[in-house]
Amino acid sequence: MIVCLLGLMACPIIHAETEVLADYGGRETGLKSPQEQIRELANRMPVPQAPAENGLLQRFPIESDLSVGVIETKQHDKPVSRPFFILGYDEHSAQWLETNLNHLQEINALGLVTNVRSAAELARLQQYAGTIELQAMPVESIAEQFDVDSYPVLITTEEITQ
Repeated sequence: MIVCLLGLMACPIIHAETEVLADYGGRETGLKSPQEQIRELANRMPVPQAPAENGLLQRFPIESDLSVGVIETKQHDKPVSRPFFILGYDEHSAQWLETNLNHLQEINALGLVTNVRSAAELARLQQYAGTIELQAMPVESIAEQFDVDSYPVLITTEEITQ
């Protein structure tokens, strides 16, 4: 057993010294730890402006290429788990919301609001909506998926209508 230990001590691998690859003489290397990189990235990210009533953070303004217009009713075959509608912060959308309020409540539709500049505007629109949930968010990808370029519009499990 003693012979084995002496043999291991004589082995050059055990006595190998640390090889210095670079010596910056105490100067910064420019390399940052992962924690520092994450901290810097977080500091560069924009901070949302206003908390919504449901606890989610909203960013304003929310703008899109969609505008007020007329939509012909058409069928679709895309998956929709919950009926939703898209509207903007304008008089036509507010009137549409008021006119369709009972039906929207009956089908438990979710409201997606675009072209809204502030949390205050969203809050005013929420007054018209009553208990219907409204969320300000970008809607371009949704509108593109359903081939919609105008609002207000209601999208249910089977059709797109105004």
